Amino acid sequence: MCQIGMGFGKRKMAEYYYGIKVFLASPSGLEDERKYFKNIIWDFNENVAFKSNVVFIPVMVEQMTGGTGQAQERINKTIEGCDYCITMFWDNLGSPPAEDSPEGSESVTDGEHRKAVKLKAEGKLKEAVIFFKKIPKRQLDDKGPALEKMLNYIEERKKDSHLIFFDGEKQFEHQIRQHLVEWLIDFTGKGYKKKPPANVSEYEDPGSD
Repeated sequence: MCQIGMGFGKRKMAEYYYGIKVFLASPSGLEDERKYFKNIIWDFNENVAFKSNVVFIPVMVEQMTGGTGQAQERINKTIEGCDYCITMFWDNLGSPPAEDSPEGSESVTDGEHRKAVKLKAEGKLKEAVIFFKKIPKRQLDDKGPALEKMLNYIEERKKDSHLIFFDGEKQFEHQIRQHLVEWLIDFTGKGYKKKPPANVSEYEDPGSD
């Protein structure tokens, strides 16, 4: 969790928001959902979260710029700096695990989920959830190796994780918004329709006289 200043004009008071970072992990094939995820979050910010001086920040690999160290190592460090992690799958597990993926990982994305689960167990991450996009019947009737592996993974995760299934944009948006509301309530401790915590700071814009 961080504090972010958002100025509205050089000589006006800047408003400060508590930033809550949500990491989204997923393999390829879910590009539309990833874009929609960002739109859902910013719409929720504008219509709900800003009223409590909170801003949810979507964090995704495609936003990361180059840096030192291995790519997966930098991604793992990014997850460490987040408050929540959503892992999303559809019909495949994605690329094979990276060198820096946790032991036992079945793919890069699974490794990111395992990293988040470990951080949650250590009290360093508030929640790690898995979303699954429902697989069409025609694909289930003609399973290939990748899909078979994905289905086995789902069965395994049912033993130790709460799985969230969605079918289409409306269900996806509903599930994301439901979690954002729960997380906002958890953060404010008062309910998202009430005032933000008393210690929310407002500072003068540095450009002001």
